[in-house]
Amino acid sequence: MAKKSKATGPEPLSGDILDLLWTHVINPDPAGAWLDEALKESAAMPEPLKTALPAIHRLLAAKASREDLGRVARQERYERCFGLLYELDDPGLKSGKLTGLREQLLNPPARGGQEKEFMATLWEGIGEADDEGDRWAGSSVKEVKDEPFGDVGAAVTRLIKAGVQPRDLELLARWQRFDATVAALHVFERAGISEAEELLGLHESILSADPSGKEARPCSWPLPKGTLAPASKANSVQPYLVLKGVEAFDFSPNSQELVVRGKSGPYRIVSAHTGVERVTLAARTKLAGWEFSRDGSQVLVISGKSIVACDPATGKVLRKLTWPGNVAFLAIFPVPSGDDFLLATGTRLHTDDASSRQFHFEFCRFDGNTFQHGSLASPLPADLNPLMLHFVATEAGLLAFFQVKRARLGAWAWPELKPVWCDTKIPFDSCWDLKCSTKGLFAVAAFDGTIFVGDVSTGKIHQSMALGGAIRHLAFSPEGLHLIVVDYQDRGGIIRIWNTQSWKVVREFTTDVRYCEAVHVSPDGQTLGVKADRCCLFWKLDALLVGH
Repeated sequence: MAKKSKATGPEPLSGDILDLLWTHVINPDPAGAWLDEALKESAAMPEPLKTALPAIHRLLAAKASREDLGRVARQERYERCFGLLYELDDPGLKSGKLTGLREQLLNPPARGGQEKEFMATLWEGIGEADDEGDRWAGSSVKEVKDEPFGDVGAAVTRLIKAGVQPRDLELLARWQRFDATVAALHVFERAGISEAEELLGLHESILSADPSGKEARPCSWPLPKGTLAPASKANSVQPYLVLKGVEAFDFSPNSQELVVRGKSGPYRIVSAHTGVERVTLAARTKLAGWEFSRDGSQVLVISGKSIVACDPATGKVLRKLTWPGNVAFLAIFPVPSGDDFLLATGTRLHTDDASSRQFHFEFCRFDGNTFQHGSLASPLPADLNPLMLHFVATEAGLLAFFQVKRARLGAWAWPELKPVWCDTKIPFDSCWDLKCSTKGLFAVAAFDGTIFVGDVSTGKIHQSMALGGAIRHLAFSPEGLHLIVVDYQDRGGIIRIWNTQSWKVVREFTTDVRYCEAVHVSPDGQTLGVKADRCCLFWKLDALLVGH
């Protein structure tokens, strides 16, 4: 008999890391075998969590529904995975290295420094158990239909009626938060992820990675045997160009080049036809904020407190604009007429809430050689969303068109900044995206998956389309004849093209990549580009619309 080779490490895993977290960490066995396994492996529990063992015995003795206990555990495990990814996303807390974190959690380091500080952060996320389990008792747990984990409230109600003590549920929940933390770190190790930077921003996508395709809503778990995730490939259309490892992109004014950026930079100029790199920009930043100058001769890149102008032909930095004071740029918006730019900046306030931010809009003019500071004719409302701004040319002149917070829209005349209309409401608390067309229309992608279409001159909404799902991004074609809508949630990446005269879908197709999270149409109207899961996809728009 051949000798078994000595193990050199954990069995490797391959695949999308969010899929692995749902499969190996978040979704428990519906039959509840994880409860029996916990009793067998109780010796490996850290001392603070051994208080969960008597609770598990009492839950099993009470013959509590293992499926309902699984719903409670699933919610706690998801929230802990989300929290862990969020904590690893904070440069002030992570050392950058994931190697050994699991062992340190099981055996906390005695020495101080950043390692011990981060362990304290992990344990803070795991939390202490509520002595009475008040959050599980009676009316404090409510069922919310059609919401993520909306079935947990009903499950808790059934468990309490069956004689389960709220305190035992709390002990179970704390154990699950700990176990999910350890399991997630183990998944990172097995998947070969050793740097926290490789997980940058994934907390924002974890809910949409639910393999049921239902974002953890009721009936998303357990799935009936044989159920497949909704990802039909029958209508899939292959792109002519795929750029992997790209986190953001946009077209040049002549539509011949793309500016692309990877997860940690740098910015690159590539061919929009072949994807071949032409130059790397010397401005290095992890922020996805840039614009071409009007004539396309320079690329303006946000870099912290500065705007850097680069030559797209050579990549060299030509000049830099630095704003005084404690200001960080968030976005740069070109004004269609002339060489003016409106800059959105965010200033961190030193208040009791360390995360509070106050947004400002600054004005500058770029003549191709120098930046000139300007001043706005009048202040803009403080509750504007600084990341949703569009300039729209109308018969009455140029409008600065914003999404205002609290589900309101508004338009101001430029450059006087006098309000034209400022109180159009959409029947939802928030929206993902807002775009305007050259035909005097605006379109809003609301949080509930509804598209609202209205008139930019009056603000009147005259069309709504309830698509459901997670419709987060949309774009008009340059001539305004088509509206392209992408579905972020769907496993198949659904893309719909609407005719803006008939308001009928003239083309609907899927991609082989999920998480469609941005869409752009080239200025010449010939190319459709979509940012998807760690890649960008490109199609010829005319080919998609043949026969439509």
